[in-house]
Amino acid sequence: MPSKKLCNFTRMYMGNTEYTFNKNGSMIFLDLSFNQLDSEIPKELGTMYYLMIMNLGHNLLSGLIPSELAGAKKLAVLDLSHNQLGRAYPQLFLLIVLIGDQPVQ
Repeated sequence: MPSKKLCNFTRMYMGNTEYTFNKNGSMIFLDLSFNQLDSEIPKELGTMYYLMIMNLGHNLLSGLIPSELAGAKKLAVLDLSHNQLGRAYPQLFLLIVLIGDQPVQ
Protein backbone atom coordinates (compact mmCIF):
# COMPACT_ATOMS: atom_id res chain seq x y z
CA MET A 1 0.00 0.00 0.00
CA PRO A 2 1.51 3.38 -0.96
CA SER A 3 2.27 5.76 1.88
CA LYS A 4 0.63 9.17 2.07
CA LYS A 5 2.85 12.24 1.95
CA LEU A 6 1.89 15.87 2.19
CA CYS A 7 2.92 18.06 -0.72
CA ASN A 8 3.39 21.76 -0.12
CA PHE A 9 2.56 23.60 -3.34
CA THR A 10 2.91 27.06 -1.77
CA ARG A 11 5.39 29.26 -3.62
CA MET A 12 6.98 32.42 -2.31
CA TYR A 13 7.70 35.21 -4.77
CA MET A 14 9.82 38.23 -3.93
CA GLY A 15 10.61 41.47 -5.70
CA ASN A 16 8.82 43.75 -8.12
CA THR A 17 5.54 42.92 -9.75
CA GLU A 18 5.94 42.96 -13.50
CA TYR A 19 3.41 42.53 -16.25
CA THR A 20 4.52 39.41 -18.11
CA PHE A 21 1.32 37.96 -19.58
CA ASN A 22 -0.44 39.27 -22.64
CA LYS A 23 -4.24 39.40 -22.37
CA ASN A 24 -4.58 35.91 -20.94
CA GLY A 25 -8.27 35.42 -21.52
CA SER A 26 -8.55 32.12 -19.71
CA MET A 27 -7.36 33.06 -16.22
CA ILE A 28 -10.25 33.36 -13.77
CA PHE A 29 -8.38 33.17 -10.44
CA LEU A 30 -5.14 34.95 -9.55
CA ASP A 31 -3.73 34.46 -6.06
CA LEU A 32 -0.38 36.09 -5.29
CA SER A 33 -1.13 36.61 -1.61
CA PHE A 34 1.42 36.15 1.18
CA ASN A 35 4.41 36.96 -0.98
CA GLN A 36 6.80 39.86 -0.80
CA LEU A 37 5.73 41.72 -3.93
CA ASP A 38 6.96 45.27 -3.45
CA SER A 39 5.97 47.57 -6.29
CA GLU A 40 2.79 49.09 -7.67
CA ILE A 41 -0.13 47.01 -8.91
CA PRO A 42 0.29 46.62 -12.70
CA LYS A 43 -2.50 48.48 -14.49
CA GLU A 44 -2.51 45.75 -17.15
CA LEU A 45 -4.29 43.42 -14.73
CA GLY A 46 -7.42 45.33 -15.72
CA THR A 47 -7.25 43.79 -19.22
CA MET A 48 -7.90 40.29 -17.92
CA TYR A 49 -11.45 39.88 -19.18
CA TYR A 50 -12.38 36.58 -17.48
CA LEU A 51 -10.66 37.25 -14.14
CA MET A 52 -13.18 36.78 -11.32
CA ILE A 53 -11.01 36.58 -8.19
CA MET A 54 -7.77 38.46 -7.57
CA ASN A 55 -5.97 38.11 -4.25
CA LEU A 56 -2.91 40.34 -3.82
CA GLY A 57 -3.27 40.57 -0.06
CA HIS A 58 -0.43 40.33 2.47
CA ASN A 59 2.33 41.77 0.29
CA LEU A 60 4.32 45.01 0.26
CA LEU A 61 2.48 46.64 -2.65
CA SER A 62 2.52 50.44 -2.65
CA GLY A 63 1.17 53.35 -4.66
CA LEU A 64 -2.43 53.89 -5.67
CA ILE A 65 -4.93 51.32 -6.85
CA PRO A 66 -4.94 51.72 -10.65
CA SER A 67 -8.28 52.79 -12.11
CA GLU A 68 -7.62 50.34 -14.97
CA LEU A 69 -8.59 47.48 -12.62
CA ALA A 70 -12.19 48.53 -13.24
CA GLY A 71 -11.67 47.14 -16.76
CA ALA A 72 -11.73 43.60 -15.36
CA LYS A 73 -15.49 43.43 -15.86
CA LYS A 74 -16.04 40.01 -14.30
CA LEU A 75 -13.91 40.70 -11.21
CA ALA A 76 -16.10 39.95 -8.18
CA VAL A 77 -13.51 39.54 -5.41
CA LEU A 78 -10.50 41.81 -5.02
CA ASP A 79 -8.37 41.41 -1.90
CA LEU A 80 -5.70 44.09 -1.48
CA SER A 81 -5.56 43.88 2.31
CA HIS A 82 -2.35 44.14 4.32
CA ASN A 83 -0.33 46.13 1.79
CA GLN A 84 1.05 49.66 1.79
CA LEU A 85 -1.37 51.13 -0.74
CA GLY A 86 -2.52 54.73 -0.79
CA ARG A 87 -6.03 55.49 0.41
CA ALA A 88 -7.29 57.08 -2.82
CA TYR A 89 -9.72 54.69 -4.51
CA PRO A 90 -10.74 54.94 -8.17
CA GLN A 91 -14.31 56.20 -8.48
CA LEU A 92 -14.99 53.67 -11.21
CA PHE A 93 -14.92 50.83 -8.70
CA LEU A 94 -18.23 49.12 -8.17
CA LEU A 95 -16.46 46.32 -6.31
CA ILE A 96 -16.06 45.44 -2.68
CA VAL A 97 -12.40 46.03 -1.87
CA LEU A 98 -10.91 44.41 1.20
CA ILE A 99 -8.32 46.77 2.70
CA GLY A 100 -7.56 45.18 6.05
CA ASP A 101 -9.76 46.41 8.85
CA GLN A 102 -10.26 49.82 7.23
CA PRO A 103 -13.70 50.56 5.73
CA VAL A 104 -13.64 51.64 2.09
CA GLN A 105 -14.81 55.24 1.75
